[in-house]
Amino acid sequence: MVYRFARRAPWWFCTDGACRFDLMDADGLGTLYVGTDIVTGVLEAIGAEFLGRPVSRSFLSQRTVWALSYDRSLELSSMVPYAAPHATAVAVFDEAGSHDWPATRVCDGGQPEVVETLGEVGVAVVDPPYLAQLDVR
Repeated sequence: MVYRFARRAPWWFCTDGACRFDLMDADGLGTLYVGTDIVTGVLEAIGAEFLGRPVSRSFLSQRTVWALSYDRSLELSSMVPYAAPHATAVAVFDEAGSHDWPATRVCDGGQPEVVETLGEVGVAVVDPPYLAQLDVR
């Protein structure tokens, strides 16, 4: 079981350059980023660069946590140098685009348990300020 935090379909194999490590011009192959736990699945979507930085609640609420079972053979590899390896993060390569494979909706991204878990790993979830709260000159 792996977890994906998706705005698009749960089984979306990206190849358009909008995701990290996309397989551009790779004979129709795309990349699906998942985690072996929920928090890593979420971090794969928002990026590890947000550790210690805020992310908006609206960003989270536009996405869903999905539990996925991948029933195909997997090949594990690592890359060197890799300054911050994440054993719980997985990139899966398959035919690009969306697939209608089984997926279980775990929860919406703005749920308190997702927000609390992100806070525990150093990602602050914030609401954008109201205009009246800003000092606009």
